[in-house]
Order: sequence, then structure tokens, then C-alpha cells
Amino acid sequence: MTETISSQTLYQAILHGAVRTKEKKDDLNRINVFPVVDNDTGNNLAHTMQYILSHAQDYGDVRSTLKDIARSALIGARGNSGAIFSQYFNGLYLASTESTAITLDELATYFHVAYEKAYKSLENPVEGTVLTLMRAWSVSFKEALDESRSPQELLELALDRIKVSLDETTTTLKMLKSLGIVDAGALGYYYFMDGFVQGILGRAAHIERSAGTEVTAHTDEDIHNFGEHEEIPFRYCTEVLLESDTLDTERLREELRPLGDCLLVSSADNLARVHMHTNEPWRMIRLAGEQGTILEHKADDMVWQNLLAGPREAKIACVTDSIADLPPEFVHEHKVFQIPINIIVGGVSYLDKVTIDSGYLQEHIIGASTAQLNTAQIHSFLKPILNHYDKVIVLTVSAEMSGTYGRFREAIAELPEAADRVALIDTKVNSGAEGLLVREAVRLIEAGLEFPALV
Repeated sequence: MTETISSQTLYQAILHGAVRTKEKKDDLNRINVFPVVDNDTGNNLAHTMQYILSHAQDYGDVRSTLKDIARSALIGARGNSGAIFSQYFNGLYLASTESTAITLDELATYFHVAYEKAYKSLENPVEGTVLTLMRAWSVSFKEALDESRSPQELLELALDRIKVSLDETTTTLKMLKSLGIVDAGALGYYYFMDGFVQGILGRAAHIERSAGTEVTAHTDEDIHNFGEHEEIPFRYCTEVLLESDTLDTERLREELRPLGDCLLVSSADNLARVHMHTNEPWRMIRLAGEQGTILEHKADDMVWQNLLAGPREAKIACVTDSIADLPPEFVHEHKVFQIPINIIVGGVSYLDKVTIDSGYLQEHIIGASTAQLNTAQIHSFLKPILNHYDKVIVLTVSAEMSGTYGRFREAIAELPEAADRVALIDTKVNSGAEGLLVREAVRLIEAGLEFPALV
């Protein structure tokens, strides 16, 4: 290779890094124990990398190309690992200049700025993680460059040195040391840089952008699978993607900090993604929304995900919709699976009782509306329940008042695994009365009533 790197070569190297990381998704999931034992780092990084592969383009100009990669990474980011990587790519972009090629000296600066950007995005940076390897790569690359190595020797030596740093993560964090494993995020970065190096050196085939590939939908694997006895202090893994020209990240951090942990605010151009674990997702999203336009958001119930990922139970599950008036304490204690309806406020679709609370809804009741659940939402909700329980009873709001019953009927008919295992009941009422019927169904289930008698 030459002493300069073209925009196309840099673009291809990043795509090769993305492909390499995606290929190792299962390996990364298996060793994911920090910051929580949720076995999803591989899924999160694969999602982030796929969005880059599907959307980022080479513009023939280094700065424009890196800007598109940074935006794509931020939009596709999932979880802590995806958000940290998105900030790394944003750092590469911020350090860049408008040119068709860059020197190795310039690339060394890019790596340094990228590490700093990723480090500063975290509320509580921790050594022995992906940050350690990002810094090690920056330092190793610069040291090898100062040693007047050839481009090939430089890249291979830097890769060898961060492999040593990767192995050392087994002794940095207590949790990793006890299990004798490396950090999943750090390993993900090593895989990325391995692919990146092969791309720079021209050892890998040309990659075409897979335009149009849809990766925003969650897959059945996108769960937070904690250890059997792992404590989950904050129930919801919550994320929001904002568009804002006036985002005050420090103020946002200050406002969100009391609501939970794992807070991470990442940005690229006029986009920002906020991630945290909290018991009040509606407050987190409301505060974030005050600083920009909400483009998308999610709130995964990690307690339910952990339950449903556990050993199968020969029991009956009770499912209802969020129209049923039930206290959260009852829902959680009796394991009632309540699917939230879609509530539209100001052009944003919220999840009833999860990402929007009654107070905010009352403030914006004029102009608020509901949108029907779609079959994809119902499938995503029902499949994990069917995988965990033998039978399922679904009680919906009155079919004369809402289309929820009809949508459930359509969705259940499309699921072969639901045959003879799901009973769909139109309660013919709503709100408080629906809630009373759900309570009675729960009482009968817990009393041991058999499925045929129950339905």
C-alpha cells in the first residue's frame, strides 16, 4: 500500500471492519457481562454495523464519507456498545478535512480524536472495556508510525499490540477476572480493527453497499438476557433518537442522571441518541424530547425479557392491552403481560404507560390520538411468551370500541405455534371493567384452573 489512503480505501476498510464485527455476533453475545450480564453486545454491534453497511456511502471525499458513516452509525446504534462506536466514528469525522485522500499522520490524529470523543460520551468511563482498546490502538498506531515502519508493518504491529491490551482486560475488571474472559465490547473493537486492517491492506474483496436493507426492526434475539440471579435495579433499557440544532448535552445529562444508570449521550451532526436504564422511561423520553424532535424511541422491559428467556414453564400466561386499568404493582407481581397501544402526540408515536404517562397525555389531550397495533408488534410481543409458556389467554378491550381484538385475531392466525395454545377473548368492556376481568382471570390461573375450563 502507499503512504496515503484514498476516501474509497478508507470507506472499504470501515465496511470490512463492520462485516468482521457482524460475523462475530454470537461470540460477543456469549461473553457479554459488563456493564450488565445481558448477552446482547453482539446483537447491538451487528445492528449498528448493518446500518452502516446499508446506508453509508463513499462520496470520494474523506470528510463527506466519514460524516455519512457517523450519521449512519448513530441512527443504527443500539445499546452502550453501539452508541460508543457511533461516537468513535463521529470523532473520525470531526478530525477529518475535505480531501480525496489522507496521510498516515493524519489518520493517527483521526484515531486519537475518535477515542477522545467516545471516552467523553460516557457518564462513567471504565477501564478494561472498549475504551481501553480504542486508546491502545491510537497509541500503538502513533508509536509504530514514529518508528518509521512500513504501512503494512505499522498496521500489523498496532493490531498485535491491541491484542495484548485485549487479553489484559481479563484482569482489569473483577467480573471478567472471575470468569476468565475478555470484555465483549473490547473484543468487538478488535474484530472491527482486524477487518479494517485487512481492508486497508487490500487483502479483502470489494464490498458493495447493501442499499435498502431494513435493520431498524428488533429481532427475537434483541433481548437483555441476565444471569439467573442477576439483580435488575432499573427495569427499562430506554433509548431515544433526537434531531436538534441546539442540543445542550451537559444539561441533558444533569437532568437524566437521577433517573437511572448506564447513561450515554452520543451525537453526530444534528442528531443525538440517548441511552439509559431507568424505571421511568416516560420521564427520560419527555426530558430528552424537550431538547429536540423525537425521531424514534424504545423501552425494553429487561425484567420480562429475562423471565421469558429462562427455562420454559408449564403454565398459562395472561396477556391484555394497556386499556385495562391495572396498577403497575399488580401487573409486575402477577406477571401480567400488558401490550401498550400506540398513542400519537405531536407526530410522535408513544407506547401507552411505558414511554408516555397519564400526566403528559392529559397535558396534550387535545390533538392526541391512538393508532392500531400492527401484526408485527403483536408477533414480537407474543412469540417470546409462547416460547416460555404452554398456554396463553389474551383478554382485549371491547371489539366494538377498538380494533385491538381484530388485530390480535389476525396476528394469532399467522402464528403456527399459536394453534390450540392461545385463547383470544373479547371482554366487551374497557378500562376499569376490563381490568377487573383480567384480575379474575389471574386469580383463576393462580388457583390452578385448567386451560379448557378457563376459556
